[in-house]
Amino acid sequence: MKLPKGPALSPRQRRISFWKMFFSPLSTMEESYSKYGDVFCTNTNAKHPFIYFCHPKAIQEIFTVDPETFQTNKIHNGEYLVGKESLILKDGARSPPSSTKIINATFS
Repeated sequence: MKLPKGPALSPRQRRISFWKMFFSPLSTMEESYSKYGDVFCTNTNAKHPFIYFCHPKAIQEIFTVDPETFQTNKIHNGEYLVGKESLILKDGARSPPSSTKIINATFS
């Protein structure tokens, strides 16, 4: 699978980019959006690049797709950031119905 466009960074540039994103996430994302468009990739982490979707329709499709489509059970790095019960880290039918209803109602 080919990743979307994004900056090719050296290890030092990755660290700088990480801290820039940490301290100023919105301006960093806006800057990347203006350079790379609606979907872009950042490689602040060499093993696991982050892919960002900026178009509302794409975000709607991601949150309303069949839960069995995505597998996130191999992503545990984000638990400390978003919590164990985050929808971002849930797989398939294990997602709590109340959380799913809230998200789906938003896009209805």
